[in-house]
Amino acid sequence: MKCLTFGVKSSPFIATQVLHQLAENARTTYPIVSEVILSTFYVDDCLSGAHTIQEADILLQQLCDLLHSAGMILSGGVIQLSLLKPYLIILLKLLI
Repeated sequence: MKCLTFGVKSSPFIATQVLHQLAENARTTYPIVSEVILSTFYVDDCLSGAHTIQEADILLQQLCDLLHSAGMILSGGVIQLSLLKPYLIILLKLLI
């Protein structure tokens, strides 16, 4: 299956289960990304963060690599550097 049609009641559940299975399968190769997928995705949205720009760049690249290996693409994104807190906030949309 290459496309998941949203609007069907089971679609959010299926999207979440696919992401969770992908994260479980990649625990040894992408341990940090697996944890990000398991803890920061809500259906097709990801809200995560990093302490430095370099960490955010690595996280984003590994997340894209892992999702791309399953035929998924991250689209759009807001990367916000907070002046009040020393971390980056990454908000991404997953195209399934």
